[in-house]
Amino acid sequence: MAEAVSSGPPLRVGDLVVIRPLAEIVATLDDKGSLDGMPFMPEMAAYCGQRATVVKRAHKTCDGHGHLRWLDDAVHLDGLHCDGSAHGGCQARCLMYWKVSWLRRVDDTEVQSLPRVAGGDADLLARLARTTWDAADGTVRYMCQATEVTAASRPLPVGEVKQYLWDISSGNYSIWAFTRIMTKAVFNRYQRWSANHLPSALRVHDGHSLNYIQGHGTSTPKSTLDLRVGERVRVRPRREIEATLDEHNHNRGLLIDAEDATWCGADSTVIARVRRFVNDETGEMIEIKSDCVMLDGVGCRGEYWRMCSRGLPTYWREIWLDRIDDQ
Repeated sequence: MAEAVSSGPPLRVGDLVVIRPLAEIVATLDDKGSLDGMPFMPEMAAYCGQRATVVKRAHKTCDGHGHLRWLDDAVHLDGLHCDGSAHGGCQARCLMYWKVSWLRRVDDTEVQSLPRVAGGDADLLARLARTTWDAADGTVRYMCQATEVTAASRPLPVGEVKQYLWDISSGNYSIWAFTRIMTKAVFNRYQRWSANHLPSALRVHDGHSLNYIQGHGTSTPKSTLDLRVGERVRVRPRREIEATLDEHNHNRGLLIDAEDATWCGADSTVIARVRRFVNDETGEMIEIKSDCVMLDGVGCRGEYWRMCSRGLPTYWREIWLDRIDDQ
């Protein structure tokens, strides 16, 4: 039996929910198609009536530029990524935000999902958040959950203790994982301090953070594998990737950071060749001119971003990958 989420304890990782019918969700939205500043996007309507599992409590999120934000009453659901169909074919595959008012808790003995709500109700769909607007320069800009997350949240200072309690109580992280990540964070904070205040002879590893990655080139090389969706690849070792980066850790404009470097040596499968995505700061559609792929299950884990729950997929140059040939 389904019950309103608000009538029970806060949702935790692993909880089963059913997404409310579209008519019920629309009733929670303001005249901008949002709830507490968070849009309900047209891409989400197809999931109405379906069961899903909470994969992260979204109390701690980022604006896509390294600034942590507090978001009330929202979760991420396992596997429910935006397909960009209402946003110009954006391929960012963002994990969508679901406000708890749009969900009902489900008893795991309930076998069937509620009937899926058809996405063709023009009156209801017309009340969802608008997806485009015209900029002063005449270009079309896009609006989505990623562009509006700052408006839907508030800044989250590093010293706000509640965030760390929720990281554990929500099930986002086990006590062991939390301790491991916090230990690394404290060490890296010390390393940054020592790099600025101590002579080199007194620094640990010259003040470099854990999983430190640093390019040194003035120009960056290009090497393409012409990868296809479904091919298996391995992320190259960190030192080999560093050789492809400029001093700002870019290769032809694409950044790789310490969070990305945690995937070095990992095997995965190509799930998309990325050609366009919406800039979540400006709403502009960015067209990618050079090789760029997305890998299955490979994304930001928040370990170097204060346990951010957003789980953004990451983009990879082919020069950072090796093809795994079938044996």
